[in-house]
Amino acid sequence: MPDPIPLNAAKRREKRNNTSPPPESDNAPCPVTALGHLDGKFFFLNIYGERRSLNARQLGSRPEISGLFCGNIDWLVANFQSFDKEGNPSGYSAAKVGEYLMRACGACGIYGEHIVTRRPGVWPGENGNIIAHCGDVLFTAGEKYPAGIKLAGQIFAAAARETYPSQRVAGREVASALQSDIRNLWSLRDDGADIIAIGLVGQAYYGGATSWRANGFITGASNAGKSNLLDLLHAMVPLSHYSTDTTKAGVEGAVAGRALPSFLDETSEREDGSGAQLLLDVVLSSSSGSGTKGHRGTADGGVRVIEMVGSVVMASISPPAMEPQHRSRFSLIELLSPAAGADNRVLMANAIARAKADAPGLFARALHGFDRFNAALPKFRASLGRNGCVAREMDQLGAILAGHWVLTQDGVPDEIAANEMIKYIDPFIRGADEMAADDAPARVLAMLLSRQVSIERSTDQESIAGLIRRALSSDSDLRAQRDQACRILGRWGLRVVRAGDVTELHPPHRPVPRLGPGNGIWINPRVEPLRKVFLDTRYSGDRWLFELMRLPLSGRSKINIRVGDMPPGRSAWISYDAINDLSEIDPAPD
Repeated sequence: MPDPIPLNAAKRREKRNNTSPPPESDNAPCPVTALGHLDGKFFFLNIYGERRSLNARQLGSRPEISGLFCGNIDWLVANFQSFDKEGNPSGYSAAKVGEYLMRACGACGIYGEHIVTRRPGVWPGENGNIIAHCGDVLFTAGEKYPAGIKLAGQIFAAAARETYPSQRVAGREVASALQSDIRNLWSLRDDGADIIAIGLVGQAYYGGATSWRANGFITGASNAGKSNLLDLLHAMVPLSHYSTDTTKAGVEGAVAGRALPSFLDETSEREDGSGAQLLLDVVLSSSSGSGTKGHRGTADGGVRVIEMVGSVVMASISPPAMEPQHRSRFSLIELLSPAAGADNRVLMANAIARAKADAPGLFARALHGFDRFNAALPKFRASLGRNGCVAREMDQLGAILAGHWVLTQDGVPDEIAANEMIKYIDPFIRGADEMAADDAPARVLAMLLSRQVSIERSTDQESIAGLIRRALSSDSDLRAQRDQACRILGRWGLRVVRAGDVTELHPPHRPVPRLGPGNGIWINPRVEPLRKVFLDTRYSGDRWLFELMRLPLSGRSKINIRVGDMPPGRSAWISYDAINDLSEIDPAPD
C-alpha cells in the first residue's frame, strides 16, 4: 500500500489546481490592465499605465511579470501565492499569473487599431472637450486624472512627465507683449507677420483636437534671426517637439502617436533628399482630419505604424519648391536682414526666456479658450471668404486668426472685429485667381507654352506661345508666317484650330474637328519632342497630359485626329479661349 500523500504536498497540489484568483469583489482588482492579444503577443498597461507587450514565454517568467508590475508584487502574492516543498509561502506562481493574464487578454479580444492608445499631446474628448495628455496626468474640463486610464473611448498610456498647464491662466497682455517683441526685434518683410506668428502658436496648442492645423515656414537671410524666432515660438508651447537637424524618418519616429506641434530648424534640402522637400509631404496629411496614418516595413519583415498629427513650423534660409498642395498648408514668414549696426540678439534672448516662463500660463489660456477658438473660427472663415479666399486658404488663415484671437483677446469676435483682423494680414491672403495660376494644370501649361523651339533651320528661337499666337492670326498679309508656325507646331504635336475654321484645307474637305467653339489646340501626346518637355519633372510620363485635361473645356477625342505629319490618332483638346489669355505667358529665357 503506498504511503499517504504528505499534507504539504496536498496543499501545493490544491494551490496548483486553483487556476483563477479569488473574485475581485473580495480582493483588490488587478493593477495591470489587459488590452488584448495579437500574433502571439499580449498587450497591457502596467501598473503605472505604460503600454507593454509580452509573448507567452515572457508571461511565464518571474522577472518579466515582476517588471510588468514594476516590482509591486503584493497583489500577485495575495492572489497567486506559491509554496515551497515544506508548504511554506514562497512568493507567487509565475505560471499561474501568466495563465491568468493571458486569459484576461483573451477576454478582451484581438488587439488592433480599434483600440485607440494615446501618447502625450492634446486630443479630442467628449461633448466638445479636449484632453491634454501631459505624460503622467490628464487635464480635461477643469479636472485632473492619472494617465493609464480609458477616457472618452481612448486609452491614455502613461509616459514621461511633460510640462503641465499652469493653474493660473495667463492674461491676454502676455501674448500681446510677445507679439510686440516679434514686431520690434525682427525685421518682417510683410505687415501682419507678427499676427501670423502668434496665431500659428495659438492654434498649435490644440494638437489633434482640431479638424485643421495650420503650418508655418520662417525664411530669410543667414543673419535675419530665423532660429531665434523659431526658438521664441517653440518656447511658448511647452508640449511640443523641437529639432535642429532632422529627416523625414526622424520626425516620424519622434512624434509618432503624439498630438503636438513640431518646430524644425535648419530644414533646407540635403543631397540625400532628406530635407524640407520630403518633410513637406509629411505635413500634408498631418494637417487635417485625424492626421497621418501610414505603415512602414521593418528589417525583420514586420510593419511599423506611423501616426502623426499636429502643426509644423519650419525654418531655413530658403524654402523648398512648394507645390500648390504645400502652399495652401503653409504661411510663409520672411525676415529681412537687420539694418547695419543693429544687433537685437540680447533682447531676442530675453524675449525667449520670458516666453518660456509664460508658456504654462499661455497653455492654460489656450485650453480654457477652446470654446472661444471654435466660435471665432467660423467668423474668420466667413470674413476671409468675403475677401475672395478659397476654402483651403480659409482653413489655413482662419485657424491662425482664431489662434491669435484666443491668446490676445477675450470673448468672441463679431463681424466688424473679424473684418478688421483680415485687413492686418492682407499680404498673406491669396485669392482664387492667384491660387488657380499656381495649381498643377496652370504650371504644366506654362511649362509647355514657354518652351523655346527652333524656327526651321535657323538659329532663331520662339516660344510655343508665340507660335500659337502667330498660327491664330487672321491677317492675310501674315499667311506665310502663320503657315510656318503651324508646321513647326505640328512637329511638336500641336495643331491650332481657329474659331473661323470650318472645313479642312485638303481633300476630302471634312469638317474641322473640334470639341468646343472658338479657338482651340489639339495635342498629340505621343510625339516625342512634346514628351521631352516634361522629362525629369514631376509631370513626366503621362501626368502632364492628365493635368492639362483638368483645364476648363478640355477633353479627349473619340475619333482619330491628324496633327502635323504624324499618322492620325487620339488627341487631347484644350480651349485657347478658356485658358485665359495665353499672351500673358512670357517666353522662357534662352
